[in-house]
Amino acid sequence: MFVIVLLVVFSICIATGGGNVKVTFTSSHDPPIIAEGDTAVFNCSSNHSLVLINWILNETVSASTLTSLGVIVNGAATPVSSLIIPGLVDPFNDTEVQCVAFGFGIGDFSPSSVTLKVQGIPAPVDNLTLSYYSCCYTFSWIAPFTLPGFPILNYNVSVTSNDEMINQAKLNDSVIQWIYYPKEVATHTFSIAAVNNVGEGKISNLPMEKNEINDTELIDQYLDYESQNHIIDIKISRKDAEFKNCIFNHVALDCTDSNAIFNSSNITNDAFVTFNISAADKVHKVTTHITLQSGLVVNSDSSNPLSLSKF
Repeated sequence: MFVIVLLVVFSICIATGGGNVKVTFTSSHDPPIIAEGDTAVFNCSSNHSLVLINWILNETVSASTLTSLGVIVNGAATPVSSLIIPGLVDPFNDTEVQCVAFGFGIGDFSPSSVTLKVQGIPAPVDNLTLSYYSCCYTFSWIAPFTLPGFPILNYNVSVTSNDEMINQAKLNDSVIQWIYYPKEVATHTFSIAAVNNVGEGKISNLPMEKNEINDTELIDQYLDYESQNHIIDIKISRKDAEFKNCIFNHVALDCTDSNAIFNSSNITNDAFVTFNISAADKVHKVTTHITLQSGLVVNSDSSNPLSLSKF
């Protein structure tokens, strides 16, 4: 600290005069941006024997006091010196590095300082959102900030249920959206991490609710006099949202008081389903059994069946 005070005082009192003194300041990386775990080397030298080199970080801290953090100063207070700083995001990212070149009775020849930046693993992705449409989940995000020279290489995404891996993928760096079609009724968790050449970044998680049928509503029921069959129209809803624009491969009604199963005769994209049931069948209560194009099979709550009028 004593040396720092003297440098400041003398540089103020003797600011000019030095003849042909030349000070050269270089760094191993230009610009001084390194990866976490790498090393930055700064070199500073003077062509005058009385101009001595010291190193100051963030305007006040002598680099020689930071040896416990892995900082190495070679040739301190000599005309030729080097400074080695380890690639630690904390505490060296955004560190101002100053080569102080001062000659007593000659002047201050310190070059401009530079700022060292250290890039670690990527931060979590920004603005991770989930939307539900056409019986699939769509995840969107914004790439996290990274320093120049350390682009996002790819994204690692996965879907888990009860800590079991259900699906995983490696997406290219230009992808900022991913669509997932659930294959089973369960609570899923979507996870994503950006990857740069330092490593995989911090993971972001987003839960997905179960694809449960919340309601099966009887819309209409009448007798087709020509066929003498009963026509039943129902509407199916999922929890907190309709099955709007879902692609249904198959919908069936399972009778709760018999082994009878009735298959749909017409399915619309807005979850209206029509059944053409023989009048000979006596249907009392049914549950709904849906097979979606994605392969997901969804059943309504058997403890709350849909009641149909007796034919």
